[in-house]
Amino acid sequence: MSLPENFCSAPFIQLQTSKDNRCGVCPYTPNRWQVQGTIADKWKSKELESLRKSFIENKQDPQCRRCWKEEEAGKKSLRLRLSEHKGSKNTDEIFEKYIEPFDIPTGRIWLMPCCGSRDEHIEAAPMVAEMAKKHHFNFSPRLHLLVWDMALKV
Repeated sequence: MSLPENFCSAPFIQLQTSKDNRCGVCPYTPNRWQVQGTIADKWKSKELESLRKSFIENKQDPQCRRCWKEEEAGKKSLRLRLSEHKGSKNTDEIFEKYIEPFDIPTGRIWLMPCCGSRDEHIEAAPMVAEMAKKHHFNFSPRLHLLVWDMALKV
């Protein structure tokens, strides 16, 4: 089964939070929603579930208008870049294309496996850790997957 054309992986794999109980799923929509409670409450919030549902139903959610506008203008949006190298093992190309041109200090870069379950994490983590070692990046496991398993059941 293939993913819908308008699908974005961000609300399924990441969450950004702030001190004032605001949260969002990507740098283009930081701190979008005010959600009280724990990280798990934010992850299971009606706002995030609604966004996930819109992507599963192949809708262009208006909250994500920046990506849609970039794509309409012929640019590669963050939504497209998020999925571009998922599972890629060509680390040199990724490094040369997305790290070196911006002169980002390697000590400021953190890598985490892109996965949705404990089993996927166990499979992907060694490759990601080796990539981090090769380029002198930081590595972090996805502890919520190791502790609670499936990402959507946090």
